[in-house]
Amino acid sequence: LYVREHLLEPRALKIRAGRSVVDIGVIDSNVGIALQKLRNDELLRFDGSGTALLVLYRKADDQLISILPSALDGDYTIPQWVHGLAPYAFAFTSFARLILPDELESIGRFAFFNCLLKDVSIPDGVTVIPEGAFAVCMRLTGINLPSALCEIHSYAFSQCYYITSIAVPDSVTSIGDDAFSGCRSLTSVTIPDSVTSIGDGTF
Repeated sequence: LYVREHLLEPRALKIRAGRSVVDIGVIDSNVGIALQKLRNDELLRFDGSGTALLVLYRKADDQLISILPSALDGDYTIPQWVHGLAPYAFAFTSFARLILPDELESIGRFAFFNCLLKDVSIPDGVTVIPEGAFAVCMRLTGINLPSALCEIHSYAFSQCYYITSIAVPDSVTSIGDDAFSGCRSLTSVTIPDSVTSIGDGTF
């Protein structure tokens, strides 16, 4: 089963692949990789916004899986019904600003890896910033962490060259290895008493 981006109209295309389907391919490596992570019997939804944008969601848990083409820039608003972002969902994309949904609960590993975000505000429903979530976002200058955040994992913000300050919320208990390593413009860090574990090379 192959899906070509240029064949999609501005509508949602729903696909249910039965167990007899052994391969689902898309003429784009990012979506192809994302599809390989899904079981054959899962319901997928492709949202094609004109000919410029294709977004892949997993219907079972309202999770955004992947977006293409990665060269699109400017702002992008993630639909409010999205509750999770899959690993690498926005990796290598060129959006300068992403508006995350208020109901967002989870962010996957390396979800924004090496993207061109300039600033981001993470909704309060997110309690964990996973490994490498914002690593190598070399244009990121500001980050608003959620008030209920509990854990910042390894390499979460590694090599974010232009972040100048970090205020860790009072709810955080642990910060992983190299979480802020390579943040060479960082001049101010506030760590609350709630933090009981700080990994190696964090700063």
